[in-house]
Amino acid sequence: MKSLFKIMLLVAAIVCVSNVSAQEKGMKAFGGGLTYLTDEGYSNTGVNLKFQYNLTDPIRLEPSVTFFLPKDKVNSLDLSLNAHYLFSLNDDFMVYPLVGFGVMRSSSEGYSNSDMLLNLGAGIDYWITDNLIGNFEIKLKSANTESVGYSWYNVSVGVAYVF
Repeated sequence: MKSLFKIMLLVAAIVCVSNVSAQEKGMKAFGGGLTYLTDEGYSNTGVNLKFQYNLTDPIRLEPSVTFFLPKDKVNSLDLSLNAHYLFSLNDDFMVYPLVGFGVMRSSSEGYSNSDMLLNLGAGIDYWITDNLIGNFEIKLKSANTESVGYSWYNVSVGVAYVF
């Protein structure tokens, strides 16, 4: 867990010394990928879908949904809305910090639970072609319940088509 946090700090340091992205206001993308959820003693894999919209040149909103594969008879779904602040490293690479919120819904036989989430993280976009972006992202997801607060990491890779 500490190494993931160090990677997030490194990305944040790069962000502080780089230029604002050349992405344009109004740009849209739709994509998906794989997500790996990791916590002490627990992990799971999911499939995600996302839509990206640039409100301004550097500010992008991203609603997303992640369907986690059933594990130990538990089904989970993560609905999130994140904001990215884009920084261009060069013509092909962008980095961004992200902040957002969401809902994690888990259910099994006779049990159902929904938790509000706070998302903090960082990501890297790579322009594969003029209309295709590869993506790597790390998010710390934090939830508070009535009796306890807990956190885990999501590591995601994917692609998005720009239109």
